[in-house]
Amino acid sequence: GEQGWPGLIMWLVLHALGLHTSFADVWIMEAFVQTVRAASFFIPAGLGAQEAAIYVMVDWLAGAPAAGVATALVRRAREVLWLAVSLLAGNLRAVHARTLDTTTLRD
Repeated sequence: GEQGWPGLIMWLVLHALGLHTSFADVWIMEAFVQTVRAASFFIPAGLGAQEAAIYVMVDWLAGAPAAGVATALVRRAREVLWLAVSLLAGNLRAVHARTLDTTTLRD
């Protein structure tokens, strides 16, 4: 699972952007973002809902709306990266399984 990682990543991104927020503030932001994601389950991949929640919370707690946009983009990029890695691994596994099947058929 992702128990603490999203909050830690949000904290690291905000610190990299020069916003020295407390981990308690980031925990509040993350709780709100997860609540919005759960409430917007009907939106595919929560597109827009998660980003809006991050934008609002970073603006509210840190007073930096641009940092909210940057944090939301980094968070979404992380999800896209993991999705791409998963799809690549699945395809490689399928190709390997097909190769094994054709070698077995030849014997």
